[in-house]
Amino acid sequence: MNRPRAYSIVTLNELTQKKPYRFGVELLQKVAFCNLILKGSVFLTASEEEVGEYMNGLAERRSLPERVDGRPYRCLAVMDFGDRQRLQQYVEMLQSKHPISFDWDINVDLAQAPPFGSAHTVLPTIIRNSKLYNMKEKRFFLPGELLSAHGVHPLVSSLVPDSLLQLCEGHPAKAHKMIGNSMCIPQVGAVLACTLLNFM
Repeated sequence: MNRPRAYSIVTLNELTQKKPYRFGVELLQKVAFCNLILKGSVFLTASEEEVGEYMNGLAERRSLPERVDGRPYRCLAVMDFGDRQRLQQYVEMLQSKHPISFDWDINVDLAQAPPFGSAHTVLPTIIRNSKLYNMKEKRFFLPGELLSAHGVHPLVSSLVPDSLLQLCEGHPAKAHKMIGNSMCIPQVGAVLACTLLNFM
């Protein structure tokens, strides 16, 4: 979630007739997601080879030469100037708020700079222009990882058409826009079911 929200739960209690009570994102996270490992990198499932190919693809689109040592490009080297600036703003914001021992395993959206954007252990909302970046692994999310976060694994699911897989591999910007415009309905239902079951 990019913005804090408040929720209301209405309970029917004939004996006490208590009024509905309100709770925020923090309580919802503790109750509904208490069994999850809240680390930003838990969503990163691509192999080093896949990440290297993706970074080299970004470098090629920026007309960068192949590296002499044959190693893949690092994400920072293939970033746009604006993305580097926003990343530095996040680093400065987090360093000012947290001690040296801070766990950097969080995700940020480099499409938004602070204070409009913020850091999350879970995934921020995926929108068309999202550039999700993990601070610990120091790299962008691959399109396939964004699909997995939607609840659809592009490698094993027969629901994903070949054209979408090809789009994810060859045109990451178009893939990001398509993923940002989509929603996995079964995943939304599963989250709602888990949330409601914890209050029954």
